[in-house]
Amino acid sequence: MNFIFPLLLTHNSCKIKENREAARLAKQKEKEELEKKYKELFAEKNFGFKRLMKAFPDMTSREQNESLEKYKKYFNIRKPDHKKES
Repeated sequence: MNFIFPLLLTHNSCKIKENREAARLAKQKEKEELEKKYKELFAEKNFGFKRLMKAFPDMTSREQNESLEKYKKYFNIRKPDHKKES
């Protein structure tokens, strides 16, 4: 009878470890699927966006200027020099 209790604890701890590993793998798979979906949506949104950024590099936004600046960095959009050469 004294030997059964430690065996049950060992068995339960193994099951807990297996469940934890299964949950971790499921979350990792879900994360990969969401990243793939995000990249697809990002690619769709960028269809004409890069062209607009190149056409209007000085464009700003009152509400979303921070994300607009991130897009400009992502697309490597630089403001042109407006210096007139004499």
